[in-house]
Amino acid sequence: MAIQLRDYQQDAGKRITQAIMEGKHRILFNMATGAGKTVSMSDFAKRVAERGFKTLIIVDRTELLGQTIRFADKDFPFGYLTADSFRPQDITVAMLQTLRARLKSELYQEWLSEFDFIFFDEIHQYYNGTAFERICDFKKDSCVVIGVTATPWDNKGYLLSGFEEFINGADIITLIEKGYLVKPEHYTIDLFDFSKVRVTSTGDYDTGAIDDIVVDTDKVDKVLEGWLTHAKHKKTIVFCSTVASAEHYAKFFRLNGVKAAHVSAQNSDTERANILAKFKTGEIECLFNVGLLVAGFDEPSIECVMFLNPTKILRRYIQCAGRGLRLCPEIGKTKCIFLDFVGNSFRHLEVDAIRSYINPPEKEVVCDEIECPVCGFVFPVSEGECPECGFKLDFNIDGEGGGRPPKPKKEFEKLIKLKSMQKELHDTIYEFAGLPCLVRIEDTGEKTTKGTPIRKWCYGVREDGSFVFKGDPDFTHEKYPYPMIRTAKKTNCWYVFHTICIKFDPKQGALRYYGRKLRKAKKFLEQIKNPNNRAFVDLYKIMDN
Repeated sequence: MAIQLRDYQQDAGKRITQAIMEGKHRILFNMATGAGKTVSMSDFAKRVAERGFKTLIIVDRTELLGQTIRFADKDFPFGYLTADSFRPQDITVAMLQTLRARLKSELYQEWLSEFDFIFFDEIHQYYNGTAFERICDFKKDSCVVIGVTATPWDNKGYLLSGFEEFINGADIITLIEKGYLVKPEHYTIDLFDFSKVRVTSTGDYDTGAIDDIVVDTDKVDKVLEGWLTHAKHKKTIVFCSTVASAEHYAKFFRLNGVKAAHVSAQNSDTERANILAKFKTGEIECLFNVGLLVAGFDEPSIECVMFLNPTKILRRYIQCAGRGLRLCPEIGKTKCIFLDFVGNSFRHLEVDAIRSYINPPEKEVVCDEIECPVCGFVFPVSEGECPECGFKLDFNIDGEGGGRPPKPKKEFEKLIKLKSMQKELHDTIYEFAGLPCLVRIEDTGEKTTKGTPIRKWCYGVREDGSFVFKGDPDFTHEKYPYPMIRTAKKTNCWYVFHTICIKFDPKQGALRYYGRKLRKAKKFLEQIKNPNNRAFVDLYKIMDN
């Protein structure tokens, strides 16, 4: 029995087929929550099965396995692999964790080698994990791997890495326009300040520090007031960062007459099932949860999504928002209210904003030359001293110079890395501003007393093709503004840019200065290059002015 596809699902299937015909073996496939990812995967698997090809669909939760198997029929039975059962078919749905464990067996290795196509559902959950890598390494290029997700971004806002082709089947704004998702109605009430909360190595806030801010007695009542004003008696799902905050808010709402409850991984399966059943029937109006009811949880009757979980990661924000966008004709649902009390819509824009799908930048190429901060002469960093003016890169901490052994190699590597990062930061900002960019080092035509060619940064090219250097008679900042900017320097972006990239005091010593700036430069560079970051948007506003 053929599956009836929507227009965008048909188009996505054709684009996947085209990519495969072009020889692509790693495809990233995006479809927003509610677009029918499972339908698209199942239809593709059935169509290729008619031609004798085998497809494996890998999921990471039992709920997703059940949802996928529902599309089986008598012509195309779906097999499955779980911890308890193994029933292979030409189309098989497998649990990720079980498959990874069983790959140690030759029986399962031989079985896996038979598949021509492998779908990884919810790939954003584990695209950089060992299970995904192990399966892909085992298959290498003997099959086509298709990663499926509603949020194809990594923690920095770039497309997930490791794929040759990106296919955007349908994003949120497209599905809203076509009438397949309801319209969002946004209310942002910025109550809390998270500016001093530490950001962990994952790129997100330290949840342990969030509790002290979110569980604020003076502001809990304002959260309740906001809900009563905009979403009273509407079925609401609330996302919290910690179990403590979920419990606290649920209790406060109940004390004020709201039918509220909280659910987390600490609940038993029976408790969780009972709570979700009451939420479905409306016995619970507000359900507070901690990372549990995100991907794989479908309750179309949700009319309000409340954010009490600040996050710097776009993917998490969109996954949470997707819980409320599904259609529900049974209750006449036409919109979903989004109550944001933690500034997520400021960080990532509104749920239905147009998103960027940009590949991550290539890995940093570390240069082996450095520009002298005193005279501008370019020389190999391995020399440790400027041949032109004698500036040394091994200044001691008190800035007096000499008297201590040279700095170890690791510190020179740190210096090289920062110089490379500074150049990237320069070029990125000047590209945004539309100003000439310093892109290369050129020979000046002169030589040192030792016969070594003198090379400096090129600030421009004359009509006759000759290069403009800083010391030339016709050089002026007005004509060649790089790298000093005189305007808008009081704004935060330009202030950070100026202090990190331009200002330099040789008396401090190069290593001490650059070592202190390295962390700040890296963080700022990530901020302005993240296509979905608020700093990126603000920077463009500065440029427009």
